[in-house]
Amino acid sequence: MSKLFDCESLRDYDGETVYLRLPGNLDIKDVFWFSVFSIANAASYSHIYLPYNDMQLPPDMNGIPTPSCKYTQ
Repeated sequence: MSKLFDCESLRDYDGETVYLRLPGNLDIKDVFWFSVFSIANAASYSHIYLPYNDMQLPPDMNGIPTPSCKYTQ
């Protein structure tokens, strides 16, 4: 095992909600699990398996361009 990883480290989070956006054309059905993993300690601090066959998720509305709307009477 090379122990080389192509990833960026996240900052410390405490009592905050963290949102993850999948890169590029990846879809939730392309991901089997997420893990909070320490490379230095070779330990998973938390992980979740995604039952993607049972999940009904809305699209990423922030990733969809929308026109500016102006209300006039």
